[in-house]
Parts: sequence; C-alpha cells; structure tokens
Amino acid sequence: LAATLKEAKTQLSPAVNAGRRVAAILLTDGAPNCGADTTEALASAVAALTELAQAGVPTYVVGLNVTDAAQLDALT
Repeated sequence: LAATLKEAKTQLSPAVNAGRRVAAILLTDGAPNCGADTTEALASAVAALTELAQAGVPTYVVGLNVTDAAQLDALT
C-alpha cells in the first residue's frame, strides 16, 4: 500500500506544481495483504499518506469489506 501511495505522489505532484487541483481516492479493507508485518505496513502507509498530503494531494479513504475498523481508522 505504501509503495502505491508513493507512486501516486510521484504521478500527481507535477499536476499540483502546475497549479491543478488533484486528489487521490484509496479503496481499501484497511488490512495489509502482502504478508507484511501489520504494524510496520500500517505505519508505512500512514507515513506515505502524510507525504501525499504534504505534497498538496488530499486523499479520500473508502473502506470496503472492513474486518478491522482500527486499521482503517489509522488511514483516515
């Protein structure tokens, strides 16, 4: 998830720098699904979301089939 959010920043930053309004929409169940350590994966995703926001890209998080609300809440 964090790598995808960092790529979103890379792709959207030029538009922000050109003065265009952009946003990212994240559809997620809030859980890491790549065999990663849950705590580490969640911390990395939150850090990437923070970087995206600091770059001027608001992110809207939509929960789908959420099994752990606390993990999803950490992303919003």
